Amino acid sequence: MSRSSFVWITRVAITVLFVYIANRSLTEAQLGSIPGSIRPLHIALSFALGLAGLFCQIKRWQIILRYQKLPSTVYAASKTIFVGSLLAFVTPGRLGELLRGLPLSRERRGDTVFAVVIDKLFILLATFTVGIVCASGQVFALRIALSRRVVAMSGVAGAVCLVVAALLLYRRSLSETGGFGRFFVRLLNLSPKLLTRSGRNALGLSLAAHTFLVAQTVVLAKMFGCGGAVRIGAAIGQAYAFMTFMPVSIANIGIREYSFALFLDTIHAGCVSQAGLQSAALGTSIGILIMNLILPALVGLVWSVAGAARARA
Repeated sequence: MSRSSFVWITRVAITVLFVYIANRSLTEAQLGSIPGSIRPLHIALSFALGLAGLFCQIKRWQIILRYQKLPSTVYAASKTIFVGSLLAFVTPGRLGELLRGLPLSRERRGDTVFAVVIDKLFILLATFTVGIVCASGQVFALRIALSRRVVAMSGVAGAVCLVVAALLLYRRSLSETGGFGRFFVRLLNLSPKLLTRSGRNALGLSLAAHTFLVAQTVVLAKMFGCGGAVRIGAAIGQAYAFMTFMPVSIANIGIREYSFALFLDTIHAGCVSQAGLQSAALGTSIGILIMNLILPALVGLVWSVAGAARARA
C-alpha cells in the first residue's frame, strides 16, 4: 500500500470514528425529528449569511491574487474558489484546495500554491481571533468559567495569532537566504502585509467572513432548538477554533457536530436535554455541510465540466 493510500484510509477511518462518537446516542426518533425542525425563514437567513461570507472570501482571494500579479478578476477568483471547494470536499483535511489556483498561471504554479497558503494564514488568524474573543465573552459577559482544555487551547491559539501576524509583517531580501530559507522568505514576501491597505482589507474581510459563518451557524442552531443567540455564538466561535486543531476528517464530518455539541453543552445553550443537544448539533452540522461545502462543490464541478466541454469544442 502506498503512503498516500494509507493516509487516505486512515483519515476515512478517523472520520467514521468521529461520526460514531458524536452521534452514537441518537435514536431513530431523534434523527427523524431533524427534518421536522426545518423552517424556511431560518434556512433563507442562513443561506444569505453564507453568501455574504462567500463574497468576503472571494474579495480576500482577489486581494491576494492581485498582490502577486496573478489573474484577479471576479470571474477568475470566483471560479477558483468554487473549484477549490470541490477539491477540498473530496480530499481529507481539505488538502486538495491547495491546488485551486493552478489554472491561473501555468508558468507560476508555485506562486498559485503560495497564494492559497497565504489565504489560509488569514483564515487561521481570523478563526483563532474570533475564538479567543468568544472565550473571553464566555468568561466576562456570561460568567461561565473555561475548562482547562479551552484555556490551554486559547493560549496556543493566541501564540499562533502572534506568529502569523509577525509573518504577515515580515519582509526580507531573497538574496540573504538560500535553500529552504529562500523558499520560506519567498512565501512571506508574496503575502499582503498587515500594515498596508491590502493587508488590512484582507484581514478585515477574513474577520467578516468568519463572523458571517458564526452567525449562519447560530441561525441553524436556533432552528434546531438551541436558545440564546449570544450563548450559541460564544460556543460556536470556540467550536470552529477547536476544529482547527483537528484537520483530519473529510469535510470536518463528525468533528463538526462533536465540537458543536461539546461547546454548546459547556455554555448551557438552552437545549432541553443532552440528547436534544446532540440532535441539534447534528442538524446544524448537516446544514453547514450542505450550504458551505456540498453546494459550492457542486458549483465547482459544474463550472469545471462546462469549462472542459468548451475547451474540447
